[in-house]
Amino acid sequence: MAAGSVHGVIAAQGLTKRFGARTALRDVSFALADQETVAVIGPNGAGKTTLLSILGGVLPTTSGTVSAPDALGWVPQQPAIY
Repeated sequence: MAAGSVHGVIAAQGLTKRFGARTALRDVSFALADQETVAVIGPNGAGKTTLLSILGGVLPTTSGTVSAPDALGWVPQQPAIY
């Protein structure tokens, strides 16, 4: 993989999300390969739900790019209807 490029079935490049003055995600880049399993963990307020909501198409990004399949799902800790 070339420096600065991200390729995968699900990928993010330079992903940033702001809510007013609060930055929820800052310059996140990653790539997940086909059939790769990943866990998104971290403390409260780390941006996990924001990241998954962006990947699922629920929230727009402030900047950066996201590549994800049209049919992407996850099981949140709390039941929610989007």
